[in-house]
Amino acid sequence: MNIQFEDLHIHSHISDDAYGSMLEKAEKALQYGFTAIGFADHLEINSNWGYDVEEYFNALNEVRRVFDKRLHIYSSVEIGFTDKRLPLIQEHLQHYQYDYVIGSIHAINGIIASEMKSAYTSHEHIMNMYQQYFDMIYKTVACGLFDIIAHINFIRRWIPEEFQAIEVWHIPALSHRLDMILDLIIEKKSILEINCASLRKGYSYTLPEEEIIARYAQRGGTLVSYASDTHIPDDIGTGIEVYSSLLARYNLTSYSPRSIPARL
Repeated sequence: MNIQFEDLHIHSHISDDAYGSMLEKAEKALQYGFTAIGFADHLEINSNWGYDVEEYFNALNEVRRVFDKRLHIYSSVEIGFTDKRLPLIQEHLQHYQYDYVIGSIHAINGIIASEMKSAYTSHEHIMNMYQQYFDMIYKTVACGLFDIIAHINFIRRWIPEEFQAIEVWHIPALSHRLDMILDLIIEKKSILEINCASLRKGYSYTLPEEEIIARYAQRGGTLVSYASDTHIPDDIGTGIEVYSSLLARYNLTSYSPRSIPARL
């Protein structure tokens, strides 16, 4: 049985933190029932977390040849945004053509996710960090380079456990920033990603959480994308039932580059 949605956030072995080739993951996706997927490997420009772009496109062309008409395979990239890298990001996207581009935040002021538990140790630190984080997401959307905005509130999983219960949508200063982001996503006709990776890591929520997804829908947002955020072949299909129920509950449309062309 074919799945109605497309998984637009899959990492291959080309990402430093992922395992399994494009061929392996495409085969798994086909068995699962997907008719289209997208490989979006990590690219943190001007950092140690990147990949050989030529290797990426060579592997992509090979997997497209092997699966041909059985599975539609998109080209994509997940780019970590920072202000300082903006000219380099623009240059990269002018040089390489992708079917769609994902924008994400994996670090704040040079502090990567795995370092956040030790760097942010007080409530004041956490509030300041969230303000900076939301400001960075706003700039990610505002620059206009990204079709999909990835895993909003990603940092929740990486801060000290005693602060992970913070509900940003109930804190006025943060909820105001959040609403500004959601409004800009709608205005720019960007796509809000619903990232289901946290569901396989023992968390009960997607990123963003249902409360933020509801807020997006209430403000007029309709376009979302499904992301398993696959890093190994067995990750394929993570949370697809949850995603499906969220679409129905909030009358959302699942983005497909084939039916709704990327803006870039």
